[in-house]
Amino acid sequence: MSWLDKLRETAASAGETTQRQARRAKLEVAANRIARRIRGRKMAIGQALYPDLKSGDLKVEHPDVGIAMTAIAAMENKLAANRAELESVMAYSSAEEAEPGDADER
Repeated sequence: MSWLDKLRETAASAGETTQRQARRAKLEVAANRIARRIRGRKMAIGQALYPDLKSGDLKVEHPDVGIAMTAIAAMENKLAANRAELESVMAYSSAEEAEPGDADER
């Protein structure tokens, strides 16, 4: 086999490898896109069912659902406390801006 034949063979092999890698990359992108769409659909199901779970109109015995509902309730309580504190800070800031001379007396 001449060196020119070896060069052609190497180039062909490199081309095949590049095509395989490009195909793999396209398939990975497609798989990730499909998986993201599946996650979105699952989240939509959860969003649709959550109000009924919270109100008790829908009962689900799966332990993971109970754990998730407890965690969500705790996060909602933290969010409510955070929002209340934010409102307090905003009200105080508004009062300071309205009465700049009185800020030193506080």
